[in-house]
Amino acid sequence: MSYYKEEVDQYLYFVHKSKPRKKLTKDNELFLQIRSAILSKKKIEINYQGWSGKATNRIIHPYGLVNYDNSWYCVAFCEKRQEMRTFKLMRIQELTEIEETFVPNEGFNFREDKLGLFNDEHDVELLIYPPFSYTIDEEIWGENQEITKNEDGSVRFESTMFGKEAIVKWVLSMGSGAKVIGPESIREAVKEKLKKSLERYSD
Repeated sequence: MSYYKEEVDQYLYFVHKSKPRKKLTKDNELFLQIRSAILSKKKIEINYQGWSGKATNRIIHPYGLVNYDNSWYCVAFCEKRQEMRTFKLMRIQELTEIEETFVPNEGFNFREDKLGLFNDEHDVELLIYPPFSYTIDEEIWGENQEITKNEDGSVRFESTMFGKEAIVKWVLSMGSGAKVIGPESIREAVKEKLKKSLERYSD
């Protein structure tokens, strides 16, 4: 069991609001294919649709899988661009594993090099109240997640999370069920959003 955890930690990274523990995402098939290629260090060829809507064929060396705000990304070296890139799984139209292997750059650490996906890091601390406190531990929401239960049914949630806007959006989705203890920047951002909402209702 410990071997499996170490193996998974090598190529999976959960940032904000990752997959539920009991199931993968709708990108299940692509996820499994890329995971297999990562473990066997096999190159893969993808037909990828970029922001412009244009699809291009690329050969990539898959290093890891990142879950950010409910979407899976593959961190890989792109032979076409000759640099590390991130590829959103839902934009991959076709994927083929080829027989050629690659040698990963041992100096690359995708947990440290954010590749533009999530550039701001926050040590988040919340008080979460029922009913949200009953289910908060069913998902992995960030790095080094710790959840402490309180006698009144609430929990203290602590985690390193990325992406200020995504964190604020998540906290607000719980309405009055969550209170930000820190950091102050997240606390103030949530208060500002709530203030603007109240102003709209006062018209």
